[in-house]
Amino acid sequence: HLKHSEEALTEFIATIKVSHWIEQAERSVFKGHYKRAVSHYRDALFYLGRENVQTAERQVIAEKIVAEIEKIHGLDSIKKGRKEISKEASYSEDNYD
Repeated sequence: HLKHSEEALTEFIATIKVSHWIEQAERSVFKGHYKRAVSHYRDALFYLGRENVQTAERQVIAEKIVAEIEKIHGLDSIKKGRKEISKEASYSEDNYD
């Protein structure tokens, strides 16, 4: 009975930590801090896999986190592309003066 309580408590703590890192990642994405967001999502994955307990629920959460990381990489590419276009436009405008 005590072992079951310990496992439940460990799972609860892991859930809180994973939720914290996911929330931090979401806030970072909102602010446009994509590298920081990916780092936070990786922290969430770390805590998700830390106890070496594989459950269907943990697998689903991990897949969602990985999908979010991939989405962020796409957003980051778009952001970098816009910066390049902006630089090119600025360079072109400077050459017409």
